[in-house]
Amino acid sequence: MRDLSWLGLHWDEGPGVGGDYGPYRQSERNSLYKQHAEKLLDSGYVYRCFCSNEELEKMKEIAKLKQLPPVYTGKWATATDEEVQEELAKGTPYTYQFRVPKDGSLKINDLIRGE
Repeated sequence: MRDLSWLGLHWDEGPGVGGDYGPYRQSERNSLYKQHAEKLLDSGYVYRCFCSNEELEKMKEIAKLKQLPPVYTGKWATATDEEVQEELAKGTPYTYQFRVPKDGSLKINDLIRGE
């Protein structure tokens, strides 16, 4: 933010000013991100994926050999609660994956790139 002050830019809300929508630094917003991730999990829009980097690289290699774009197989999309809890108990790192239909298409409207 100091880098922008030389331009004479002044903001109504943010670091150093405060406001209703803080915290303003990404590193201080983890609890907010976790809250929204839990909402997405509860809604069924996402699921936890416990695939290792090696597993994901292997999926990419297989797709490349078949001359296909990299595709995640959805290995954890159908995991039982028991399987997920087992991985959580082991402390296995995970990412969130969006559930997408296997058949048909999914359109995303990006504010910058469009549909």
